[in-house]
Amino acid sequence: MDTKQTAVYCRTALADELAMRAQERRIREYADRLGHGKVTVYRDFGQNGLTLDRPSMNALAAEIKAGKIGTVIAADISRIARNYTLVSEWLDMLNTA
Repeated sequence: MDTKQTAVYCRTALADELAMRAQERRIREYADRLGHGKVTVYRDFGQNGLTLDRPSMNALAAEIKAGKIGTVIAADISRIARNYTLVSEWLDMLNTA
């Protein structure tokens, strides 16, 4: 039995609480539809997407490397990073860890 958790990652560039809550709600509903009942939520509130050095992103990466997270769901790839090269580098780093 796979005991890895599902992570929900949310990021907003602006300090907009309503946008963050709406993003999280949409992702949670999607995760529920896929059968990922209990999820761990990682939020980077008011964080720039041009870097991966964000508090919750760093925590998420550490949990993935530790083998605790098996699935990551985000509203859009741009929530992970605005630069697709950064996303690719992040995925490569996680796959080789």
